[in-house]
Amino acid sequence: MKIFSFQFDGSKYSEKPQEDAFSLNQDTFCVADGITRDPIGVSKVEHINSQENKEHYPNPSPAKFASNLFVNEFLNYSKTHSIEESFKFGNRKVKELNQEKNPNPDYLENDFWACVAVSAKIKDHKLNWGVIGDCAIKVFSQDWDLKFETPNSVKIFEKYFFSDANKDLKDFDWKTSKGRTLVRKEFRNNTNKEGSYGALTGEVNLEQGDIVVLYSDGFERTFNHSDFQQKIQKLINTGDKTKFIEWNKKLGESNYDNYGHERTMIILINN
Repeated sequence: MKIFSFQFDGSKYSEKPQEDAFSLNQDTFCVADGITRDPIGVSKVEHINSQENKEHYPNPSPAKFASNLFVNEFLNYSKTHSIEESFKFGNRKVKELNQEKNPNPDYLENDFWACVAVSAKIKDHKLNWGVIGDCAIKVFSQDWDLKFETPNSVKIFEKYFFSDANKDLKDFDWKTSKGRTLVRKEFRNNTNKEGSYGALTGEVNLEQGDIVVLYSDGFERTFNHSDFQQKIQKLINTGDKTKFIEWNKKLGESNYDNYGHERTMIILINN
């Protein structure tokens, strides 16, 4: 199996440091994206600009500690346990991290140290996967037909939250403390709340030559770029990562909103 991995730091163009993490071995792969924090010591986040947010954003970020911990604990535990069990184990480790470092979370600047993640294990041409939040997997054929993609629980949440069916939407503003607390406390990991975040695991049959891509959400819009498939195919054919890295850096510099955020990707070619 051919394996390529990439991580691009968006902090040059953003108010926050790198919060992605990844780990891998010969058959198991994991990408995590630390959940964005509030700036420290700012009572009214809605009134600060991007530069002020950068000055007050925690660096190093607790979100990075959470994503680093999860991918490492997941990879070690998954050597002898299933994807689902390894997700639960990684979650327990993040819980222990919070109990030690952030025992009194307030859903604002002391929100839980947390991350979203996606993982895959490939054995005997079967892809076993797990995902929580808006990290994702896409599987393509050799001809770049999309064969499979994981569900995005954040999109499911957003579709519900911003609909007329959600009574909590009245007067909602993410920039206010009330708005952020509402989402983090009432909708995140609350199985009793309609539209809340969720987690899934599953299995997909792979054919020889299939291309499996794990990525954090910073790469989502790159998939829609007209040159994306061509650039990936050249990478696969040559094994040279240099041109792909240069192309991604230029994209980020030309359009930060679409292509410049922190982003991590692992590409697997099933042989």
